[in-house]
Amino acid sequence: KPPVTTYTDYMQALYEVPGIKKRFDSLAIHPYSANVSGMVDQLREARSVARSFGDRKVGLWITEIGWASGGPRQEPYVKGDNGQARLLEKAYDKVLRKRRAFRLRGVFWYSWRDKGGGGRICAWCGHAGLRNADGSAKPAWEAFVKVASG
Repeated sequence: KPPVTTYTDYMQALYEVPGIKKRFDSLAIHPYSANVSGMVDQLREARSVARSFGDRKVGLWITEIGWASGGPRQEPYVKGDNGQARLLEKAYDKVLRKRRAFRLRGVFWYSWRDKGGGGRICAWCGHAGLRNADGSAKPAWEAFVKVASG
């Protein structure tokens, strides 16, 4: 078989293991995308793969989403302070409205606080926090509090 290269490839390979469906009740993905519609497309793909193997009841966790307020401008996940907040609100609004259809069990933002050295993980990762490195709130923090207060 060819090497696994995407999470949908991984899911398909996983579901092909005899008896595996009885061994788990949830899937966890990191549906990173430059925009919310791309993130939602990935959630639909995950549900589609599960359905194709007759697993309509499996839960779905979004164990990382995020966009950055800073970092290299050419990076598709760098959106600026207000863009990060706007995408957070839009993403949480979208997944919360569709939580039953996705059988969503939870959503986690990538990082609470900006961190120096985050560039070792990815070019924008050190700027994906809801708060600045000094602990002060970014617009994304206010957006998160609003969403969480629901």
